[in-house]
Amino acid sequence: MTSMTKPRIPTIEEGRARLWKDAISADARRIIGKSRNITLYVLDPRSEGFSGKGEFHSFKVLGTARIGAESRRAMLRSFYDGVTKETVSAMCHFPRHALRFSDGRKNLDVTVCFKCANIHVFEGASEISGWPSFDTGTSQKSFDKIFEQAGLKIDYNSPSH
Repeated sequence: MTSMTKPRIPTIEEGRARLWKDAISADARRIIGKSRNITLYVLDPRSEGFSGKGEFHSFKVLGTARIGAESRRAMLRSFYDGVTKETVSAMCHFPRHALRFSDGRKNLDVTVCFKCANIHVFEGASEISGWPSFDTGTSQKSFDKIFEQAGLKIDYNSPSH
């Protein structure tokens, strides 16, 4: 008679690390981790397809701010938490929030739709990862607080779709 070993159940942190690796490529994770600067963008979710001055990945920019070291740590924590919590996302994307991570050599842009619970990730003009689920609970509250501290206001009264 052979003994059967129980399968090992991964810890919550191991599960979160797997979600992080599945959602964000290794190169993108490197840029995020080494980012010296993070720029915040407020987008008009109704402006999809917008082009011209003040455009960020086909959405109109309503406001922008660069954040300092303390807010940077909070934003990285909030972003990681949003990506690594399992959630169900919709197949639409009407972002009000966006981030640009810069490591001094490359930029990595992320548009965030809390209503649809997903993100799109871009390197340059190329989308490198679309539709990973993104937590809408505590991450949204953290994002809004950091955006507000940077002097940016998100208008939730305007319809998004």
